[in-house]
Amino acid sequence: DAKKARLNVEQGKKSKSESQADPKTPPIRADSVDSGSNPFGYFDDTDSNEFQIPEWLSETPDDLDVCIAERHFEDAYSMIQKAQEFIEKAQQPESLADIKAKIDARTNSLIQVLLSELSVTGDKSLQGGLRATRRSIRLLNQLGKSGQACELYLKVCSNVLKAQGKRVKREGST
Repeated sequence: DAKKARLNVEQGKKSKSESQADPKTPPIRADSVDSGSNPFGYFDDTDSNEFQIPEWLSETPDDLDVCIAERHFEDAYSMIQKAQEFIEKAQQPESLADIKAKIDARTNSLIQVLLSELSVTGDKSLQGGLRATRRSIRLLNQLGKSGQACELYLKVCSNVLKAQGKRVKREGST
């Protein structure tokens, strides 16, 4: 017991002398912001060598769904282009295969919506004429579907001409 008491006294003296050695020096925190540690208490399991997918890229499929639903087709096209350029330039494109597949699916969805915009049905109004089709035609051309765009544009043109011909006949008979 004498040994323990002496050891405790020595440790107490050492700690007092260390704390009084330089009273002007502030204590150093081990979890300081400068030390690079995580202040939130959780640890990031990812290695620095592992490829990090940017947040904007992982959110692109959802953003594309929103743009297509809100009929912001030009915004959707620019997002598709940006994502495809990033994937092409990526050092590890195999890690982006899942996102690439989702973006390709959204691209096909955009193409289908644009094609349905141009489809000729009896219940559609031809009031806008050919100007209303320019946007869809331009985007389909940019998406590599120029053949389908041309075919549908010609159908729209012929229907506009038929509708105008019928109107002229009705006006001429009165």
